[in-house]
Amino acid sequence: MYSNDRKEYLLEVKNRTDHLSYALEIIESNFIALYQLLETTTTLSHSLPLDRSSHEEFLTKIFSSARSSLIYGIGIWYEPYVFSPDRQWYGPYIHYNDPRGGLFSVSYEWSTPEYEYHRTDWYKKILDSASDGFYLTAPYFDTDYTYITVGKPFYREGRKAGVITIDIIRPLLEDFFRQFDFSDYEGLILTLSDRSIIYAVSCIDKGSGGVSMFQEENTEVFNRGKTLEMFTRKGITPLLLETETKDKRFKLYGVTDRKEIIRGLIKHYSRNYIIFLFFSLMLPFFYYLSLRTKRKDIENRQLNFENTSLKIEIQKRKEAETALEFIAYHDPVTGLHNLNAFFETIDSPYGLEDSRYLIQVSLENMRELSIIMDRDIIDSILKEFAGRLVSNCPENAGLFRGRGFNFYIVCMDTPRGNALNLSRSLLQEFRRAILLHNRNIRLRVRFGLAAFAEAEDLNQAVNMSQATLSGNNSKQIDQIFLYNDRIQENNSRMINLDAAMSQNSFIDELHLLYQPIIRVEDRKTVGAEALLRWNSSYTGTIVSPADFIPLAEENGYIIELGWFVLRETIRVLASGIIPGDWFISVNVSPLQFIESGFPDKLDAMMDAAGIDKKRIKLEITESSASSTAQYFWQSVEELINREYRLAIDDFGTGESSFHRLYTLAFDTLKVDRTFVKDIQAAPRNIEIFRSLLNLGKSMENMVIVEGIETEKEHELLKSLGMTYAQGYLYSRPAVLEDIIQEKPPC
Repeated sequence: MYSNDRKEYLLEVKNRTDHLSYALEIIESNFIALYQLLETTTTLSHSLPLDRSSHEEFLTKIFSSARSSLIYGIGIWYEPYVFSPDRQWYGPYIHYNDPRGGLFSVSYEWSTPEYEYHRTDWYKKILDSASDGFYLTAPYFDTDYTYITVGKPFYREGRKAGVITIDIIRPLLEDFFRQFDFSDYEGLILTLSDRSIIYAVSCIDKGSGGVSMFQEENTEVFNRGKTLEMFTRKGITPLLLETETKDKRFKLYGVTDRKEIIRGLIKHYSRNYIIFLFFSLMLPFFYYLSLRTKRKDIENRQLNFENTSLKIEIQKRKEAETALEFIAYHDPVTGLHNLNAFFETIDSPYGLEDSRYLIQVSLENMRELSIIMDRDIIDSILKEFAGRLVSNCPENAGLFRGRGFNFYIVCMDTPRGNALNLSRSLLQEFRRAILLHNRNIRLRVRFGLAAFAEAEDLNQAVNMSQATLSGNNSKQIDQIFLYNDRIQENNSRMINLDAAMSQNSFIDELHLLYQPIIRVEDRKTVGAEALLRWNSSYTGTIVSPADFIPLAEENGYIIELGWFVLRETIRVLASGIIPGDWFISVNVSPLQFIESGFPDKLDAMMDAAGIDKKRIKLEITESSASSTAQYFWQSVEELINREYRLAIDDFGTGESSFHRLYTLAFDTLKVDRTFVKDIQAAPRNIEIFRSLLNLGKSMENMVIVEGIETEKEHELLKSLGMTYAQGYLYSRPAVLEDIIQEKPPC
């Protein structure tokens, strides 16, 4: 009997612990949705125009796309004087007018003395945190509600510009927890990994008609001893059950009454003993009355009832387990298996004989679409995409949805060629637009392939497929990339270069070389292009611009690099060491053109040095000239109106708008080397080159041909009308003194 009691007791404890674990999984998924929304908001806010209407529109779209029922408000809180020189602080904030949902509105904090948010504890802790990751505050009371804030610092122009927050309030947490049945618990506590309490309720006073907060609700750190002592004082013998998330970020504690569990067991077994005793005592009486048949009928009916009840209970439990298993191992939107299923059902790599391949499919434009479209439309797009994926993959392939907008295909026992062919087939399939609500939606996809045979475990296989889509491949859309050692080496190298850029000596290690621009008629130098070089002491190598310029555009250092080149160029022009009729061309990143106040800052530097604006040319690549960003073109037009000379670099390789070329007074077109190296391959190439020259001349532009390397190229292009050129034939990039003396190195 004792053994049965013990088993029943342990089973009851396990059932309650499993209930807590299930609840914690739901809580974790909601917080993951918060983190994903916060990551998206932080990324998109980097280039958000600093005006009120843009912030209101941006916050409204972000708020409408939120996928978590916990969100009460989202805020963008700027550091003092970052938003505007005459505003000490500024913070737009969107939130529900009613915490239970309904209408929402955007409010602003314009240097209001009664709310100096940059002095609050939550703001300072998030901004001053050691990392740039997520920060979850402990609960605090702020005028109307008890808040829990998830925050992340964000950057503008390479420095921390403030904090982006998502707020959760106590009423929404209470609504969230009411979806679970915690009637068997006396108390519930949700904490962070550092034991900071973010939610706590007690159900001790069940006659009050609802849940009430702990008496010690203001205690910020969970104390196991004090909690158990509090329940003991109220006549409860507490049993504290504990479970935590896989990443150990959250813990959920449930307090149950040990006595109540034992009483229930005693009551259960006492009923059985009474029934047994009753029939034992009545047996002589039944025998005396010859009622054995009736007694058997009663016993049979009782047994049938218990069997039926047991079957119903087993069926309910199976249905609940099936539902929980589906939630745990399936994506709720597409119905595909999730990463939990991937790691539990797919066998680990088993060596060189493993012929499986992992294909990662990344939907590159879904983040942008999720901002401008309703959540229901995004879900419909993902369902359609998943349906096409299932229809076009082999039956034995494993299909999984990962985090964000990434999907995984496990190709079972297939040669590399078959995996590549499947990727090509899917790429063609997804180039067809999705028709949804009478509109065509084009998905931009990339494929990363990794061989199981090259991985030690499943985590490494996933990381390898992800590595193919990063680094130099990160901006290439509708492409297929296959993992190799060079990709890993390149990613490691990029990590080292990123670390080197963060060193204090970074700017001091930069210098400029110059490549002459010559007049074809007499080969006299008329100008030079300034070219940035980096000799890194951190890596001990000379780093190619092809490596560090794209990296600088990603990590935000490109603005600082641009100003370094401009300062050095202006210093050289002001020194008088180059002939007065020369000009210097400077490549300017599109990100610098949209920097706030760029024309004014450049004017101030030119005026201070006393330099004629016609002696400097600002080069933009044709790919940036094809941009449709209004603020980019406004900056270009303003620079032209201020009499700066602008050149389009790599002309003929991008998608320039002829309307832009004719309406904006560009000074120079630089024809790309691509047209030079193939000029002798076919007569058609000569005609294309001649057309480019004629186009430039018709717009009264200086046309500079880049990449001249041989005398044959020089003579042929001269005969076609080339008047200005640049290339290794005349000079490689060299120090300024050699250029001036016209003694460039060979």
